[in-house]
Amino acid sequence: MNRKNSAIAYQNFAPNFLDHTEPCGAVSPELVKQTMEKAYVKYPDLYVGHGLEVTRKQSGRNL
Repeated sequence: MNRKNSAIAYQNFAPNFLDHTEPCGAVSPELVKQTMEKAYVKYPDLYVGHGLEVTRKQSGRNL
């Protein structure tokens, strides 16, 4: 996430990955990649720290 490498989704998510919290259930690596790219645009200063703490560098606010 911090390196802005959305292609990592293909390594981290299996093609048939199921997310039981999503209404449709199926979450493809491509969908994860697209979501990451949208987050990079909306929050260019997005940073994921240790323990998955998500902050925005400029504001220092937790999201």
